[in-house]
Amino acid sequence: MARVIRVRNAASPRDPRETLDVFIGAVGFFAFAFFVITVVCELTGQDALGWALTLLAFVVLLAVLIAARRRMTARRDRARASADGVQRGPAVDDDTAAGRRQR
Repeated sequence: MARVIRVRNAASPRDPRETLDVFIGAVGFFAFAFFVITVVCELTGQDALGWALTLLAFVVLLAVLIAARRRMTARRDRARASADGVQRGPAVDDDTAAGRRQR
């Protein structure tokens, strides 16, 4: 009989940012690999246009994934702040918050 081993339980739900982090790591790895290949091809005088275009595609994809993770993190922070009843905004000086002190 096969036993199912669970690493996580229902009390610790999976963070959706973990999936994005894995994709960012994989795409970053391949972007770096294609960067090295492109540089080597350029230095040795071989055709590098295909490698460079592939590198460009990976860099654009990496930028999109990083932007998506930032949006997801910002949305999560806003949700937590509103759930806590804390309104986050720009820092306000005490004099400004209480109204201008009259002299």
